[in-house]
Amino acid sequence: MRGLIMVHSRADDPWLEEIHYTAFLQNGLKGARLGVLTTLFGSGPEYEEVNKVLGKAIDAMKQQGAVIVRVEDAALDSDILTAKFRLNEPEFKAALNAYLQQQGSHVPVHSLAEIIASGHYHKPTLEKFFATAQSYEDGPNSTDYKDRRMRMDEVRIEVANLLAKKSSRRAGVSPSKMSGSSHWGNISEGPHRHCCCFGGFPGH
Repeated sequence: MRGLIMVHSRADDPWLEEIHYTAFLQNGLKGARLGVLTTLFGSGPEYEEVNKVLGKAIDAMKQQGAVIVRVEDAALDSDILTAKFRLNEPEFKAALNAYLQQQGSHVPVHSLAEIIASGHYHKPTLEKFFATAQSYEDGPNSTDYKDRRMRMDEVRIEVANLLAKKSSRRAGVSPSKMSGSSHWGNISEGPHRHCCCFGGFPGH
């Protein structure tokens, strides 16, 4: 896509010069210190695809002048983050039940419990998740849920301090997922922007 830059301020001036917008961009990566959160990279063969793609992106940033600093911290392990802060299950039942109840006669079931009882769902991928979600009686009102939300500040502070200390920069690089996309019916493994979703950092 080409960008049109109006050289004169008058909108009715017939003389326009077409200039591509990239001519005005500056290299924001030159000299920037980026912390690569290696703890969030997979180490098995099933993660090679994602690691290779991200490796190329890191190399491209280095070629543009970025300084890459490898940062590792066991506290950012995806399994630890999930165990401490995952909110999917306690939120799911309350949100789904509220939605289904609003549908009235337009839907055959009106709660997660009814869906489970019907058996009309993909059990290999959903049975465990549904059972855990159903076990939360209070959901978002539970003490456990509120504690998890409050402890998210810990992740934000941990990552910010880690990047500032080891890379002198509050910008981090990590895969949004450890493994590639899955086929329909399979659950892909690995984190999904854990530092971003749990710590409140923007992810791109």
